[in-house]
Amino acid sequence: MLCTIFEIHGSSISIYADILQHPELSDIIFGKYRPIRSDEYVVFTPFAFSQYFTDFSLISDIVRGTATNMFMTYGQAVWHPAVIFRPAEIGFLFFDPGSGLAFFWMSRLAILFLVSLEFARVILNVEKKLCIIYAIMIAFSPLAQWWWAVNSIAEILAAGQGVAVLWKLYLEQGETRKRFLYATGFLYCAGVYIFGIYPAWQVPFGYVFLFCLIAVSFQQKNSLKSLWRDKIFWLVGFAVMLAPIIHAVYISRDMIEAQMATEYPGKRFSSGGECNIFLSVVHLFAYGMDSILPFKSMINLIHNETGISSFFSMFPLGFLIFFYLRFKLKQKDLLMTLLFFLTVFFIVWEVTPFPALFAKFTFMSMTVNLRLRAAIDFAQLLLVFRGLSLVKNFPSSFVRIILAEVISILSVIGIYHLLPDWFEIKKGFSVFAFISLSVFLFLNPVNKKSFAVLAILMLGIGATVNPINFGVDSVYKMPVGQKISEIVQQETSTEGGGY
Repeated sequence: MLCTIFEIHGSSISIYADILQHPELSDIIFGKYRPIRSDEYVVFTPFAFSQYFTDFSLISDIVRGTATNMFMTYGQAVWHPAVIFRPAEIGFLFFDPGSGLAFFWMSRLAILFLVSLEFARVILNVEKKLCIIYAIMIAFSPLAQWWWAVNSIAEILAAGQGVAVLWKLYLEQGETRKRFLYATGFLYCAGVYIFGIYPAWQVPFGYVFLFCLIAVSFQQKNSLKSLWRDKIFWLVGFAVMLAPIIHAVYISRDMIEAQMATEYPGKRFSSGGECNIFLSVVHLFAYGMDSILPFKSMINLIHNETGISSFFSMFPLGFLIFFYLRFKLKQKDLLMTLLFFLTVFFIVWEVTPFPALFAKFTFMSMTVNLRLRAAIDFAQLLLVFRGLSLVKNFPSSFVRIILAEVISILSVIGIYHLLPDWFEIKKGFSVFAFISLSVFLFLNPVNKKSFAVLAILMLGIGATVNPINFGVDSVYKMPVGQKISEIVQQETSTEGGGY
């Protein structure tokens, strides 16, 4: 609320103050704008501001000089019932541009953090301090922060985790009123997830959340009975949830048909096998780069910060904990087992071509290698936290140190093979130190000191990505922009024309 009132956001629109040589209009309080995020400050944010001149109409003739559907592809705020499934954009409808932009950025951050906290508590069943660390690692993950304003990554992560949490609470609840409340929340989160409209991430992340639902359902033996008992509510609920989404798709059918006829994304089809085995393994260890990406640019390289960013997965720590629990302690856990086999399937998909029919049937045809990679790292992170909740006796300090060192060395070697010309010695030592300390702390019982250090480390790789901005003066007080607005207003008043 305070961020909305004071127009505090993370957009990179202050780049215009430099481009147009008015540094006094820069809005940055902390950090720096990111030139690589042009899809945010060139596309999404200006498009959002343009909607104020159309009264948030579904169709706008401003952004392309011709009729353009602003709701489906460009994901802008419009007056349509389906906007409830894009809750962060509702702020644009009621606030001025500065506060609307702040609400869009900060409400998503607050909700993703809180939902992740509950996911760690309810689904992963970890202790309170680790719940907070997990929430930081999701809300401030490099993947989320580098892609924050586009492709609905915050909504996908928040709604997907919310679906799992609310499903478990629904199954555990005996009181009818509370049970229906959780079911309503489940349906709302499902609508938000569906309306994210970015299948390249929705499909692989959807499998992760689906396996969480399966694990939760098997823990509750009366799952099917609960569904059957409330069948009328679920049928009506799904109908009410899908109605505005279907209507939005229907009135946008011409735009969707045109987009499906394009080379990208319309004709994009994946049947797996897009990556060789060596690169697939190397990418599993690339998470170490996240610790230096906010500080070392990758511009002009074959990879870039957005393409390589992911979650700090600590691979192969999740696998090692799974094997330790399963074969050493003879302890079975359905969620860990499902996540393990799902990760194996994703890796096999990366390196092995599958039949086209199978790709269509599983919806995996809609994703691509780099987007699938994020879901693999997310599943690995869940394995780590779920495993830590089950491990009662930690190994000796010597074993923990050796394990942390080995994982660090493997990550450094992997990054070097991925980007040998960019990853010089200083970066290697930095990554090695960061991973060693992080993994060692995770393998210890969390106390106040280790919690504080872990929180700072995990915040450092994500919270430093986007700038902290105050206001939107770099757009609305720019002399060039003011002059253009003046000319347009004069022409509109004399000609009685459009925008």
